[in-house]
Amino acid sequence: MREILVKTVNEDLSECAKKIKCPTLLIAGELDSECFPADIYRLYETLSCKKEYIELKKQGHGYTKEFMKYAKDWIRLAVNKG
Repeated sequence: MREILVKTVNEDLSECAKKIKCPTLLIAGELDSECFPADIYRLYETLSCKKEYIELKKQGHGYTKEFMKYAKDWIRLAVNKG
């Protein structure tokens, strides 16, 4: 089981990210110890589609009110412009 977890955590998603064509929002929590902001930003850099990266200060891993506000507003704009 540990082998599968290590493989998944270390998986390079850059080739998959290059194939994404739809607008993409990546939100990271500054204090997230599960999905490190540096890893999320590295994935963001490989995207060639319309994209946005937001790092929430003093936030960990999870859906907070601040996260939901950014996501809701961003999706609303993406749908209306799409």
